[in-house]
Amino acid sequence: MFRSFAICSCLLIVGVTSVSSQITTFDVHFGNSFGDYLFQIPVDYYSNSYTTQNNFDIDFMEGGTLGLWADGIDSMVFSYNVPEAIPGSGIADVDGNYYETVILSNGMEWMAENLKTTKYSNGDTIWNAKTITEWNALLPSEGKWCHYNNDSALNGVYGKMYNWHAATDSRNVCPIGWHVPNLTETQVLTARYGGPAGATLRLMEQGFWPSLVGLPTNISLFSARPGGRRDYDGVFWNVGTHGYWWTSTQTNNYDARLFYIWENYWVGNLSDFKKVGASIRCVKD
Repeated sequence: MFRSFAICSCLLIVGVTSVSSQITTFDVHFGNSFGDYLFQIPVDYYSNSYTTQNNFDIDFMEGGTLGLWADGIDSMVFSYNVPEAIPGSGIADVDGNYYETVILSNGMEWMAENLKTTKYSNGDTIWNAKTITEWNALLPSEGKWCHYNNDSALNGVYGKMYNWHAATDSRNVCPIGWHVPNLTETQVLTARYGGPAGATLRLMEQGFWPSLVGLPTNISLFSARPGGRRDYDGVFWNVGTHGYWWTSTQTNNYDARLFYIWENYWVGNLSDFKKVGASIRCVKD
């Protein structure tokens, strides 16, 4: 599919490569009296601003449009496709909790809600560690869960929080056929919707981020909510402003990687103590 636009004495030709109706790249040509310039925009990795040679700037905007500006050329706007996400078939855990799921344009299927189970997939119980003493008990490889502030009324909103040992126990905290994502899988999710600075609003669910009322678009259908965390010392932090989710990737014997989304428009990964309590999203095998 090709579209051409005549602006002043300049011609813009946009060549689109389509795979399963999903646009994957834009080949952009500028032709004028100063020569022909070509660059390619990979749609698989969005950015708020894309700059290429010859001072041509590409700005991505919501709503399926892209603005193009260059010295001596009037601004132009043409359509583009955001990677589609569609609802999945859903999944239930061993406790009978049902979760909505979402299938990204690359075929990965994620839970669209935080995990709520109290058991591993084989039926074994995960320790509900409520007090600071219990959370800090000297059982270094013991899996634990809690609610934020030990308030069970938040279960339906934020799910449960787990330490890394529960997230990676061989009995599997996720439903059978699902797993806790590794670091790379969370990076793929982030890249598809804008990267560290651009994906935030596209991953957030509207109505759960008090400082960002009306801004989240959730075009990914990931529906992230700011469930906060429980620090290694048992203290609760950041509900309403920050979301944290475990990956299965460890940094060393004491630390592992967390996937995070913060209200200050940042999404990414950080390393923290395995004793930290965080949410879990499962990915289909």
